[in-house]
Amino acid sequence: MDRLRTTTLYVYLPLLGLTIIKLPIVRWPIPDGPQSVFFQQSAILYATYYYIQILVHRPFIPRPGKPAPLTYPSLAICTNAARSCSQVLEEYLNNCDVGSAPFLMYYAFTSGLVLLLNIWGIRKQGDVEQGDRPMSDVHRCMRFLKVAQDRYVFIFEYLVNHF
Repeated sequence: MDRLRTTTLYVYLPLLGLTIIKLPIVRWPIPDGPQSVFFQQSAILYATYYYIQILVHRPFIPRPGKPAPLTYPSLAICTNAARSCSQVLEEYLNNCDVGSAPFLMYYAFTSGLVLLLNIWGIRKQGDVEQGDRPMSDVHRCMRFLKVAQDRYVFIFEYLVNHF
């Protein structure tokens, strides 16, 4: 299983990145702004890309007191992906109807958790000042969940009760 995970990490994830870069109509941010026909599609594709990055790297985040399974900066990659995802979700929230993509709640929830893990790790190392600055990214995820919670109560209850 570890060999399969390592192959996934080193081979397939860079290919995913190349795929999203090569799509000509999928740019972020959209040059034409939220008025563009492709704004919603691009936002969802980029949020999904960052979510997949988190899912692929999450098993390689070192656990407290245990060595990292690989010498790959998985926590930093997950944190950057979560931060980017929160920014995309904020733009989506400001310009689109949250009801058209309820699965984005999972992205916001997962991104928020990764960002909180990173903040707790920073604070555990004693760097309290740096731990406060990334809270704005967590707040973006929380705002998205708050707006979506009113519309999709059942998904929100599932997230709260199963994680």
